Amino acid sequence: MAITVAELGRTIREAAEQDRDIYLTEGRRGAGVLRIRVQASGRVSFYYRYTTADGKRKDHPIGIYSATGRGGLTLEQARDEFGKLALLYRSGIKDIGLHLEAEQRRQAAELKRQAEERERQEAGSLAALLDAYVGYLRDRGKPSAKDVASFLRLHVVEPFPDLAQTRANEIGPKDLRAIFDRLQDKGFTRALGKVRAALHSAYNLAAKSEFDSTI
Repeated sequence: MAITVAELGRTIREAAEQDRDIYLTEGRRGAGVLRIRVQASGRVSFYYRYTTADGKRKDHPIGIYSATGRGGLTLEQARDEFGKLALLYRSGIKDIGLHLEAEQRRQAAELKRQAEERERQEAGSLAALLDAYVGYLRDRGKPSAKDVASFLRLHVVEPFPDLAQTRANEIGPKDLRAIFDRLQDKGFTRALGKVRAALHSAYNLAAKSEFDSTI
């Protein structure tokens, strides 16, 4: 029989009056049960109780009760979470806790892999190469550093964000043509020359850095 919000409210008051924990359960045979722990303090916790393949009973925490759903789960939301876990159990996964722990580790490993891939991609991106080139000019006190940083940002990084995040060693002449065509279409012939020269110098600097530790 399904527990009602009114019944849960009465049980919370009863637990406080009697200064003891009270447990409520609901669920179907063979799929585990929704176990509700009502503490004398008024705290209400939801658990998915199931039996493992070797006959052990386990309680997997679902969440804390909140009548409004803020900072916790409503009774209906707890039932929804119970239903998801019961579905896993019926599918043949008999130790829900171990399965979810393994799934969390898998997801954490995937997020780490994605973060490392993003970091690797950004570290070798065209934008990173141009930043390194500007930094090289600035470190050597070149007056042109500020101007180069400005027109590379205005004419390469901002108008072509996808290209800027592409690995620099994967970019070919056809990719760069879009930059030059845009400048030519706008009549920015002087800027076109500057951008072309800066890109050429940045790539040359990257090539030299392999053999020159001072770069």
